[in-house]
Amino acid sequence: MRSTRSRLTLALITTLALAAGCRPEATAPASGAEAPLELRTYVVPEGAQEEAVSIVHELLGRGKDAPRLGSVAAGPGHQVLVTAPASFHAGVADLVERLKKEPPAPPPTVAMEYWMLLGRPAEAPTDPAGFEPALRPVVKALQAAHGPMALALSGRVQVASLAGRHAESVGDTLQVQQRAVPHRGGLLTTLRLAPAGGTELRTEVMLPPDKVVVLGYAGMGGRKVQAAFPDAETATAFYVVRGGVTTFGE
Repeated sequence: MRSTRSRLTLALITTLALAAGCRPEATAPASGAEAPLELRTYVVPEGAQEEAVSIVHELLGRGKDAPRLGSVAAGPGHQVLVTAPASFHAGVADLVERLKKEPPAPPPTVAMEYWMLLGRPAEAPTDPAGFEPALRPVVKALQAAHGPMALALSGRVQVASLAGRHAESVGDTLQVQQRAVPHRGGLLTTLRLAPAGGTELRTEVMLPPDKVVVLGYAGMGGRKVQAAFPDAETATAFYVVRGGVTTFGE
């Protein structure tokens, strides 16, 4: 079954073809002169603005080396501003009507969990059993890769947000900024992690859903290190994350 986006895109393509007399080459004058552009404003249902802008933007393109037919932008409220030839606007109007009859499903909710582990070289490895179940495989894997360590959990943050929306959490130990979108069975995630006294981490990664992943590690000092290891001034901070989709639209 086609997704709502696929059906709407196909409907807009069909309307544009009909407006052009079923001749794709009619969308641009044969003489090489561009058709005059018209700016029109459309009002779409609540929650449909981003989808409408994305679909119209995609169809305004004419290939890698060809100039675009026009432009589209999100306006105030639920407005979509389209600058395009008159023949293109017929398709946009049809798209808006279809959105009113079949509004897009609300975006899913993405739930992310973050942990910061502090580690120091040690003669004997840390027992994973002392950590919550989600972290036990991580503790074992870190020591297999880096050798025996004393490991301590320094911070834990949970953040939930609508897919594709920016979210932020500021805590005593760790500041998190995230934007995550379900994509091809995973989570395309843009992250900024800023620990107190540590090195900031910025990354864009594809996360497997519901899997615990070590994003990276860096040196760290300050009171958090001393709280975990009173005799140490520095330690290695390991950034760990798990993400999943908690709610799907129909």
